[in-house]
Amino acid sequence: MLSRRAKLWEASTHEYLFFDCLDRLDVAALEDAVAFMKTHAIEKVQPGPTHMSSAISLVIVADAVDEDAARALRATRYRKNFKLGFHGWSDLRLAAIDASTLRLCTNGAGKVLRDVLRANAGPNEAHV
Repeated sequence: MLSRRAKLWEASTHEYLFFDCLDRLDVAALEDAVAFMKTHAIEKVQPGPTHMSSAISLVIVADAVDEDAARALRATRYRKNFKLGFHGWSDLRLAAIDASTLRLCTNGAGKVLRDVLRANAGPNEAHV
């Protein structure tokens, strides 16, 4: 019997975006931010049978970004599977903008943030 109420398939994806403004991004500040994302930000995700994926994204705008912090940010990877992946997964996306030079760095999952951040960089967007 055919019915308009029949649901054949459903999958939901979400993105939770956080911003942080700092005077200086160093390795210690990055570690604190990543720890926050892994413990508190991940709580925003509501896994279930129809949940496919959620991205927890953090964009850090700093007056200065240490080179060691930029290296550590690029190397940061985090994925959490829910119920062995049957209830989806969540990836951590990271991006940092050095406001003094408009330099942008992201981790692997955060590469999808680049176009949006570059588009909003303003008149000096070529430097991002």
